[in-house]
Amino acid sequence: MSRGDLTDAEWRILNPLLPDRGKRGPAVADRRRTINGILWVLRTGAPWRDMPERYGNWNSVFVRFSRWSKLGVWDAAFETLASLGPPADEEHAIDSTIVRAHQHAAGVKGGIKNKKRSAARAAASRPKSTSARYDHEAYQRRNLIERCVNRLKQFRRIATRYEKTARAYLSMLCIAAARLWIKTDNWA
Repeated sequence: MSRGDLTDAEWRILNPLLPDRGKRGPAVADRRRTINGILWVLRTGAPWRDMPERYGNWNSVFVRFSRWSKLGVWDAAFETLASLGPPADEEHAIDSTIVRAHQHAAGVKGGIKNKKRSAARAAASRPKSTSARYDHEAYQRRNLIERCVNRLKQFRRIATRYEKTARAYLSMLCIAAARLWIKTDNWA
């Protein structure tokens, strides 16, 4: 078992959330090995072709990831895990200043071009003051969100945004969040 592979306890939690078989292709011979291959790619950020052979054929693992992504398996698995855990607070806050994208994340040659704006247009688009109430306790609790984002960024595939499609990126994000959720002490 490799450093990033699922433990037996983690596998017992995740296994029932995965489909036995899809509409196409043969049944997965070893689902745990396939999931460990996906986790390896997620953790290292390496291309699918560089996945070690101990996880099976890289193309089979990639196709399984893509099919389950299109079917919403990863979203459903994370939603199920989240619903089994402690109840979520009603308020949510994300400090977007810490979210960064890799220079190749745009998926287009040359990246994203910034257009210059006229001074009048820039002045008109400045943020307006709001009458929102400042909540000191909520502001202090925002570090929970920031720490969660930092933990998600430990998965290199998330931090560098190597995925070319939003669907694949969201699926990788769900897998990373589910992995973090399983690793918490909520399952005792």
